[in-house]
Amino acid sequence: MRYIDSHCHLDLFDNMNKFLDDTKNYKNSIITMTTTPRAYQKNRELCSRYSHVFVALGLHPQLIAEREKELDILFKYIEEAKFIGEIGIDQGPRYYKTIDAQIRIFNDIIDKCDWYGNKIISIHSLRSADIILEILRSNVRNKSNKFIMHWFTGDIKTLQDAIKLGCFFSINSQMINSDRGKKIVSILPKEKILVESDAPFVIKFESGKEHNQYMNETVRLINEIRKEDISQQISLNGIELLSQ
Repeated sequence: MRYIDSHCHLDLFDNMNKFLDDTKNYKNSIITMTTTPRAYQKNRELCSRYSHVFVALGLHPQLIAEREKELDILFKYIEEAKFIGEIGIDQGPRYYKTIDAQIRIFNDIIDKCDWYGNKIISIHSLRSADIILEILRSNVRNKSNKFIMHWFTGDIKTLQDAIKLGCFFSINSQMINSDRGKKIVSILPKEKILVESDAPFVIKFESGKEHNQYMNETVRLINEIRKEDISQQISLNGIELLSQ
């Protein structure tokens, strides 16, 4: 079965091209994030010969202090970029000093996405899902954009609010090791579940075979938590997302 790895960081792999050459032997596709706008064009060039890989344009909230000056580069490419990520807000103690800038920049990026439309947007929301959702509620008018909550860790009320907004949720193996993660997976609408690896942070891959095994095992664990087989639905969710 074909799955979409909806959140990965290929440019941080030690063996990216070797890995991608090997993944061509499998059916899966990969959406790879960029954490700095300056890396976007290089990543596009490196991945250009792989039809199963899609490069996102991003500015990671944890890097705002060092990389805010690259925002002009992001806006230069945002019209052409179908995939946006990793973007978002992080209220963890190490990054709280830049919270005002994070909120302002996330707002600005969402405004641009709303203007252009047809974006698939992967959102980092550590300790900030309520702020993220308020921005989406207030600013988003273009229904053609799709929002993916990457590794969602918010409370159940916030989860329900995100579901009402039509968000997708990308699930990785580390997320479903926690009781909260299992609870989240158990109540998500099956039509909104995607799979992610968040490699090389959650896991490191040496081969396409390892990646394929990871994707299948993560789906199996999701099925186990939900006590139903939604493998085909998860596959369809990713395929339909890419085809919009």
